[in-house]
Amino acid sequence: MSEMHRLQLTRLKENIDRRRKIVSKIKEKLQAIDEITVLAEDKHGRSNYSYFGIYVPDPFALSDYLSQNGFDSCPQEYYDCASLDQFSEFASTCDRARYASQHLLRLPNYLRMRDSDVNNMISVIDTFFAKNY
Repeated sequence: MSEMHRLQLTRLKENIDRRRKIVSKIKEKLQAIDEITVLAEDKHGRSNYSYFGIYVPDPFALSDYLSQNGFDSCPQEYYDCASLDQFSEFASTCDRARYASQHLLRLPNYLRMRDSDVNNMISVIDTFFAKNY
């Protein structure tokens, strides 16, 4: 193991705690928006939140709005493999996979996000939904 890897491991708990704090704040603030559904927690353990997604009516529109306001997000985080040509031989319909591929948006959750960054992102999301729904 390299020195860099060893140092990263020494900060692992701190890094996970920071990500959890960010997500906790986002979840708390966004729960008032009816059009947003937060992904269910892992029932087998606590998430490290290297990934944080929400379900929204139009992830591409929200992602574009976030981008216009300085926040990167990913509206194509999950693909319904049944819809991909390379898997057509094995395709099977799964309503949950289809829903996730059409509604999941991955929000930024970086260790270096300041509380002010998180507040600004939440404000941008609030504004988007106030304007559009």
